[in-house]
Amino acid sequence: MLNENKNKFQEENHHYLVCHMEKYHKQDVAPIEKENERDENYEASNPQIDSERTRNNYRFTPYFGKTYTEFINGRIKELGLSPRKDAVVMNSFVVGSDKQFFDGLSNVERYKFFSDCYKFFAERYGEENIIAAVVHNDETTPHMHLNLMPVTKDGRLCSKQLFDKPQLQQLQTDFYEAVGKRWGLQRGKEGSQKKHLSTAEFKAKKIIEQAETIREENQVYVDALTEAKKREYPTETRKVTGTSNRFNGRQRRPFKAAYEIYRRSIVICQKIRSVAKGKG
Repeated sequence: MLNENKNKFQEENHHYLVCHMEKYHKQDVAPIEKENERDENYEASNPQIDSERTRNNYRFTPYFGKTYTEFINGRIKELGLSPRKDAVVMNSFVVGSDKQFFDGLSNVERYKFFSDCYKFFAERYGEENIIAAVVHNDETTPHMHLNLMPVTKDGRLCSKQLFDKPQLQQLQTDFYEAVGKRWGLQRGKEGSQKKHLSTAEFKAKKIIEQAETIREENQVYVDALTEAKKREYPTETRKVTGTSNRFNGRQRRPFKAAYEIYRRSIVICQKIRSVAKGKG
């Protein structure tokens, strides 16, 4: 039992390398571009997006004034291909780690981490096939959306060959060896994900994981609120956060801590509901 608890503690305190992939047909590309390349005026349905921080997003690939679809059509023409209408023309990866990992990095270190991720994919699949690589800093956890065309070594468009199950498992292993290990991250357990997650499911999973991190804090909220009530602290938020001198900082602290944890719990619940309704 002691060893089990020790292993569980170690597992919970590890940071894991994230590499999640989706496949897209040509008609699905434009909406992905709109979300990836958003500016401050983007009308977000994703509750995690903070438009005030969208200006902090950045690219690793230069923007040549082409849309994703124009890039894809141009590359297909260069290769002399005539793909089927239902062909997968773009594989989109979400790469990163958890919020706690990025909280421990400076902005320069974050840039270097994502630069390492970009270089790995560019060397493995050809920089000429990367449509865009965009880092999003305006959501709860920093991450990079890397979109590429599945072009084989012999110049064919074949997502099935490049990204079947064995190839994806090897990608996860190689990505960890080249990038994750260097940054002190852990590789996810092989075979632990029984089914492929859609983007909405993936985001819901990440939100729920964030909710789990405040599970123990909820008890702090209950204890602090009980203490606040016993001391008859004000129940209106404006009286706590305002400039009133009725209570000193030490007296206000339990109630303010309770309110902050309560507020965070509500935000998490709203995010889960939003994703469940298909808005993620």
